[in-house]
Amino acid sequence: MTNATASDLQQVMALVARLPPSNPLFDGEDKKFLGWILSIEAKLLSVGIEPCFLSTGSTVATEADADGIKLTSGKILPASGLRQLDASIFAMVAQSLSGVPLVTIGRLERSGIKALQALQERYAPSSTEHINRLKADLRNIKWDRQDNVESFMLRVATLHSQLAASGFDFPEADIGNIVQAALPDRFDVCMRFLLRADQHPSIAKITSELLEEERLHNHRKQRQEVVVESAMAVSERPMHTKTCCPPRGKVTCAFCNIAGHCAQRCYKLANAKKHGLIDPADIVHNLRSHAKRTISSK
Repeated sequence: MTNATASDLQQVMALVARLPPSNPLFDGEDKKFLGWILSIEAKLLSVGIEPCFLSTGSTVATEADADGIKLTSGKILPASGLRQLDASIFAMVAQSLSGVPLVTIGRLERSGIKALQALQERYAPSSTEHINRLKADLRNIKWDRQDNVESFMLRVATLHSQLAASGFDFPEADIGNIVQAALPDRFDVCMRFLLRADQHPSIAKITSELLEEERLHNHRKQRQEVVVESAMAVSERPMHTKTCCPPRGKVTCAFCNIAGHCAQRCYKLANAKKHGLIDPADIVHNLRSHAKRTISSK
């Protein structure tokens, strides 16, 4: 391989400077990293730079500083001319990041190669740092206020799947204890019975049991709310209903002439009507006539 000339270096640097940032920016979401790093590799290839330093591990930066950067043309950019080019790559990478990833490379020296390697070590599925972070996230998972069983267990299953995809076999025996420690108290009895019956339940089985417990809990809660609402409705009813008669001390029955009740509540009148001893229509007529005579006499 031959060394690139100063003219080759200037040409590559000019092309790198015109590279647009990746869209969308990488914000630290693990599942987006592979797509993002592939777009960066494609940009570097488009200006003639072999991105081999992204796949050989943490010692590549030292080797690249010593031996230079390989171009797609087969030439080598010598280490003596790399500093400016490396800084241009760093600027392009920084413009393609946001959030935690941007803060991460901001703590490093202004080297595009080392920045990309640091991001790969942190976010690449097979990296040690990435696996350790996923393990910590799973072991320290918490039940959020807005969680239900479905959303919480989906987060557990996602972390477990990401670890499996990274080549790490997280002990399934630990999942039950992790879930039990994170759940609200209302699921404690359910989890105790589940773990007593099966010391190593699968995520699918835990999810199924918890969904049923949540359904029963919501049903009991709804019934309690109905009972409370009914009790409140009864308590709000008026204690006394309006009667057709004046107070007992101010009324005398027009049928039996006894004070304390009206004819509508007179038992003697009711018994007389029951046994056919009187004609109700005739009684009403007489009472009305009596009332009219009383009024006219006044």
